Amino acid sequence: MDFKSMVDLVWRRKFAALLALQLGILYVIFQTVNSEATYVSTANLLVKPSFISGDATQGETPDYDGGTPENESRVIDGSVIRLRVAEKLGYYPTRLFTNALTNTNFITVLYYDPDPQKAQTTAQAVAEEYRLYRLESV
Repeated sequence: MDFKSMVDLVWRRKFAALLALQLGILYVIFQTVNSEATYVSTANLLVKPSFISGDATQGETPDYDGGTPENESRVIDGSVIRLRVAEKLGYYPTRLFTNALTNTNFITVLYYDPDPQKAQTTAQAVAEEYRLYRLESV
């Protein structure tokens, strides 16, 4: 089918094409109007490198245990922290995301929820449970 015949076909069926376009626009408007507002709350965590052996004060090079922000972000995303938060708050945090900021020692914890108070409470609980988890593992 060449271009001219395609144009002729669309021209003959212009009302069907316009109807499809209008239905698409109405669907987008309907979804926009009826969508529930979602709030995001963030908590920023500073991840300090942890050392498991060696004494830097005595001139020895300590061994680094891999506590990079990327690895620690995976710990927060894992089930251990989520289960601890679920025990504390009474619900499992499903809309939880973490982001290890490039070239920094920071992790951003994001929680999305239609209730802004719940979003804030959950993000703060995740940060606190991670902190407690790391204090227990020292």
